[in-house]
Amino acid sequence: MRRALGDELAAELLCVDAETIALGDVRVDADDFRWLAASSSLDDWRAALELYRGDLLEELDAEWLLAPRAELRELYLATLERLCTALTQAGHFANALSVAARGRSIVSCVETGRCDHDVLLLTPAVKPRAGHDVVFLL
Repeated sequence: MRRALGDELAAELLCVDAETIALGDVRVDADDFRWLAASSSLDDWRAALELYRGDLLEELDAEWLLAPRAELRELYLATLERLCTALTQAGHFANALSVAARGRSIVSCVETGRCDHDVLLLTPAVKPRAGHDVVFLL
């Protein structure tokens, strides 16, 4: 790693001891995602969802990645659900459906590594207002 980064950059970015190699004071998108998802702001939730691009380091097949991948995937789905719920409760049904559609292909497929079915995000029941159509996302 030191060769790839060069000595100066490696010294700046890496914390190395006899047992571990870790990133030093480096900004990581996964940390930004967690921070934005934990916010109470709809704009932050939207920004968090934009940061999520799929499973963490999906090109690597390592057992140590399973738990962080699952944690980030679950946080993504929870953020989708919270945003859909907030939009639905505010009467922004089209926006809620648009956000929900993003979650249809995110499925926890740890065992198979592929997804054979869609996920339907369910938000708390909201009574439609008179004159509004009810749309089911299947």
